[in-house]
Amino acid sequence: LDGLLLERLQAKFNRDFDAADRLRDTLRSAGIFVNDKDRTYEVRAPRQPRPPRSATQHEPTTHDYTRYDDGAVLLSPDDQRTLDGLLLERLQAKFNRDFDAADRLRDTLRSAGIFVNDKDRTYEVRAPRQPRPPRSATQHEPTTHDYTRYDDGAVLLSPDDQRTLDGLLLE
Repeated sequence: LDGLLLERLQAKFNRDFDAADRLRDTLRSAGIFVNDKDRTYEVRAPRQPRPPRSATQHEPTTHDYTRYDDGAVLLSPDDQRTLDGLLLERLQAKFNRDFDAADRLRDTLRSAGIFVNDKDRTYEVRAPRQPRPPRSATQHEPTTHDYTRYDDGAVLLSPDDQRTLDGLLLE
C-alpha cells in the first residue's frame, strides 16, 4: 500500500498524470480511496454484489399510490382503470429497474394531468390548463414601457441612445 501511494505521488510530482490515474484506479479497485486535497486515504470494504431476487419477491400486482388532491377533477370508472393500469405498469418498471420505461410512463401521466409523488406514494389529478384566448382586435401591443429611470442621472444618454434603450425595454 505504501509503495503504491509513494509511486502515485512520484508520478504526480513528475507530471505523469496518466500513470497517477492508473495507480489511483488500482488503489480504488483494492478498496483504497485517496483524497489528494486532504492528503488522506481511506480503506473501505468492497461492495457486495446485490443478491438476486428471491422466489418470494414478486412483481407488484397492484399499485399502492393514493390520490391526494381536492377531488375537483372527476374520473370515470374507465379512466380510473386506465390510470391504475399506468401506475401499476410504472411501479413494475421501477421494480424491474427499467427506469427509462418508468420515466416514459411518468411523462405520459404528466401529459394527462397526473402528477406522481413517489416519496409519499400519492398522485394528484389536475385539470388541464386552458389555452390563452387569441388577442382580440381591441388588444394592442404596448407602445410604451413602464420602466422608470432610478439613478442620479450622471450618465447622459443621447436621444438616439434613449430611443434604443426604450425599444429594448419595450421588447
